[in-house]
Amino acid sequence: MKILHYIDSYKDDGGSSCFVKELALVDETILTTKSDFEDGRVKKALLKGNFLDEEDFFKKIDKEKFDLFLLHSLKFLTPKILSELKKRNVKIGYISHDYYSICERVVLINNRNMLCSGPYGKNCIYCYMDKYLFIPITRQIRDLLFPFLSLVLKRLKWYKDRKNFFDEIFTFIDRIIYPSKKSFDITDRFLKQKEKSVIINNFQKDIDCEKREKGDYPVFAFVGHSSYHKGLQTILKAFKILKNENIKLLLYGNIKIKNKDKRIVIKGKFKSEKIDEVLKSFDVLIFPSIWPETSGRVIFEGAKCGKVIISSNLTAAKELLKGYPKLFIFENRNHLDLKSVIEKVLKDWGKIDMNLKYSKFYSVEIYRNKLEDLFLEGRK
Repeated sequence: MKILHYIDSYKDDGGSSCFVKELALVDETILTTKSDFEDGRVKKALLKGNFLDEEDFFKKIDKEKFDLFLLHSLKFLTPKILSELKKRNVKIGYISHDYYSICERVVLINNRNMLCSGPYGKNCIYCYMDKYLFIPITRQIRDLLFPFLSLVLKRLKWYKDRKNFFDEIFTFIDRIIYPSKKSFDITDRFLKQKEKSVIINNFQKDIDCEKREKGDYPVFAFVGHSSYHKGLQTILKAFKILKNENIKLLLYGNIKIKNKDKRIVIKGKFKSEKIDEVLKSFDVLIFPSIWPETSGRVIFEGAKCGKVIISSNLTAAKELLKGYPKLFIFENRNHLDLKSVIEKVLKDWGKIDMNLKYSKFYSVEIYRNKLEDLFLEGRK
């Protein structure tokens, strides 16, 4: 089976981008509007306004031979593009790496930095209005102001029609693939596409897990970036009240914080192929996301190499690493609970078997076989 992949932005430090990079075969094309690193499989698609340029899109794919058009993002797509592909008898699949289908902000965290209940009624419109301090917060007043504000804030009309737009998009998609039951349960409350949906956990490639000598104290790490939804602020609050001076916290990724704590070391960004070296440097991975992560590439990598995983209860870690004895869960956004979990790990450190690894992952080959069974079963 040959796949034509589409992702709106193909970047070296993105979880979904790394997923595509490993899933795509050497002779498959990755169609994207933006890429920040060299990959011979990439074809750049042009935008026309806020959507893909349809004429350019079909010029780019007309000479491509593929069995499946696999969407790793819905951003910039139009119903017209998918409709034309269906006329050509193309199978279309969508992997739900995030919540863009129901949330413009992707992560279900609204402009008040709170977890959104989803696109009920006018939630998306109110969320957009929250960006502007001059708009009163009372919803009744916002409803009265809407006709006038929509003349000034052009995107308000998009938020009003957004759900209908994506409902039309999904009429052309054959199957929706969710990497966890948690992400399916959240999303399908609004999409109502259960008959098209299937849950296939993400794969995990082999990693060179070099054995790390166990010290008197564990080294902790955060891998990600300092955007609010990643929850780094919860770790920093927990470390601020932790009295133990013998522990260390390494921060990997695009980290932009002011730090005066000598126990915290900002390691910065790294290339995805250097993940082996990153994993060698620590014992405990903290995964504090305050959004309901659909999967979590870094916890797969960490568990594959036998790291202790401390995760927020809002992520899918408990589902995806079921039965892993070195998985610890703390209450989302609760730095006091995180502090307690860290202290438990410190207390039990001498008993924790760092040679124990989690191995219940699909390989890339098995994952692709599942895709083939899902989309091409009737053609065999």
